[in-house]
Amino acid sequence: AISSYRHLFAPDSHQASENPVSLAHQRLNLGGQMVSVISRVSAYGTDYTGRTNKIAHHVTIDPEEMPAAGPAWLIRQRSVLRSEWLGQCETPASGPTIPRGDQQPRICPTWKSPAGDAGWGGVVAEAIAAGGVQPLWVIYPLHHREQMVELMDESISLLPSLQRWRATFNTFAANIPPDVECKIRFVPVGTEEARFAATQEQAIDLTKHQSITAASRWVEHARGLIRGEATASISTGSFNAVQENLDEQPVASTWINENDAPQGPPPPPQPPALPPEMIGDKKKKRQLIIGGAVFGVLFSLGATWAVARHMAGLPVFSFSVPEPPAPP
Repeated sequence: AISSYRHLFAPDSHQASENPVSLAHQRLNLGGQMVSVISRVSAYGTDYTGRTNKIAHHVTIDPEEMPAAGPAWLIRQRSVLRSEWLGQCETPASGPTIPRGDQQPRICPTWKSPAGDAGWGGVVAEAIAAGGVQPLWVIYPLHHREQMVELMDESISLLPSLQRWRATFNTFAANIPPDVECKIRFVPVGTEEARFAATQEQAIDLTKHQSITAASRWVEHARGLIRGEATASISTGSFNAVQENLDEQPVASTWINENDAPQGPPPPPQPPALPPEMIGDKKKKRQLIIGGAVFGVLFSLGATWAVARHMAGLPVFSFSVPEPPAPP
């Protein structure tokens, strides 16, 4: 099932060489055990009947032979996966030799070419570290097809060594079986998968201008910046200290289309909250002021009433109605 392939262009087309290559690290449940498989599937001319043909090569990787550099780094080593048919059927006694290697966390300059921002490499690394079953789609223009595995290698380099083999991906994710674990799915623009991916919440479209907002530390690492400093290279020793704190207070990154960015000035900053004891003192003062104002109003009304009665020849305080004078 993981050997399926869809030709975008017929073998006799002048664009036949533009058919993308599927380079993948996927996890399969075989007999109740999760197995890591690296793969290369591509178009391969025509068969003896003249119909489209393909070549697929898969290699299972045991846990003890997984290089610390990660699956994308291993796929990029040309000695592991075959790209041509040798012309004879064979059952080799053993699989290819798996090279050993490691790599240091680094910035993501390859992401900047199609995406315009190296921080997108951090968005992909963040999705891998977060886990979950929901895939992250990446829609790419066809002329960037050969860069996809390099993009994954940059993102995987940001992860701690123990998490790198959790990264599952496919650079041409067409017809992936539902029981295959594949987190990052690259699809060329114009395909059925790309049209489906455009409707999903988690999708990066490299054919459009998208801006990263609320950048997380993953994004800052991909850009070569470390929080709290002006600029710093990820390859410096200070990366490890920051990397250890990534799981303590995760900050999710978000992104929006450039045309959907909010307009106008930012909202004014809110004043800091006062401590409780100062809030209590302010309440007491406010109550005294209000009480004094009420007393002053009542006193003014009483004085005005007394003066008016006095000028009218009436007693100021009278609790009985006086008898009217006798007529002359």
